[in-house]
Amino acid sequence: FIEALTYRFVGHSRSDPGKYRPEGELDRWRLKDPLAVGRRRLIEEHRVAESDVDAIVEEVRDTLERVREKALAAPFPKPDASAREFKDG
Repeated sequence: FIEALTYRFVGHSRSDPGKYRPEGELDRWRLKDPLAVGRRRLIEEHRVAESDVDAIVEEVRDTLERVREKALAAPFPKPDASAREFKDG
């Protein structure tokens, strides 16, 4: 398992510019972004070639896009479907 503390870099909606955030908060959190930190650690500490990390990232993006397309093409579930999937206990 991987536990990662994350931060929402964008507002709650397109109309939310995030003006309520203190100055510098986004920059501080970007330095702690678990994906960026993980990438740096793979390259700097574990000596994984940057091109290999890029290849992994591209493979994951491709997989996620295929899964997304499959999900969007699937029929919308019937309202009673949740009764079969979610049971007490």
